[in-house]
Amino acid sequence: ARHVDTVVVHTLACYLVARCDLRSVDQHTVFGKPTAIVANSTESHLRIFYFKRTFMKIFTIGFTNKNAKGFYETLRQSDCKHIVDVRVNPNSQLSRFAHGKDIEFLLQEILGYKYKHIVQLAPKKEMVSAYQYERKRLKAKKYEKKLQESWKRYEKNFLDLILERQIEKIPKEAIANGCLLCSEHEPHLCHRRLVAEYLKKEWDKEGHDIEIIHLPLGVESSSQLK
Repeated sequence: ARHVDTVVVHTLACYLVARCDLRSVDQHTVFGKPTAIVANSTESHLRIFYFKRTFMKIFTIGFTNKNAKGFYETLRQSDCKHIVDVRVNPNSQLSRFAHGKDIEFLLQEILGYKYKHIVQLAPKKEMVSAYQYERKRLKAKKYEKKLQESWKRYEKNFLDLILERQIEKIPKEAIANGCLLCSEHEPHLCHRRLVAEYLKKEWDKEGHDIEIIHLPLGVESSSQLK
């Protein structure tokens, strides 16, 4: 593999066709920017020329413990470009200002953001219900160790689910530079962190650089979570 600057993509493609006896030259793009040229020779040899790594950000935010002003101001001050709802049920009556039927309109009117609910990034309803019931019961009895064990089971089940769903195949444009929205105030006990970390791991393998940013700034980053 050979790393070159993206500005030479067109010139390199023309050169390959003219001088290397190629059947075709296909450009692979992410967000409209070339990331690789795949050149097929008449001898069926495959040549891949890699370009600059693509840098993306994945933001996350929870709406509980926030009022509407704080929520929208936090988003306004970030660099995120759109909202990706990862909740099981965006239309829950407990959603307050983040109710699915309202938030799409409000995000567009207040921030000019697009909104999308991606159900593949949400856990199964029964999975969440079982975890929430167990967490409530254990909290009442102050079983801290068992609470941690309960989260570990939930985390494993959810990671198995998104692995099965192959969420890394969701178009990157649908998620990159967007903010994953869920209800939990902090990310360490929320599946939005698991989604972001899984996508970072898988997309990094493809040669991309992914930065995870949990909003509001100052909450623990994924690398600090236990």
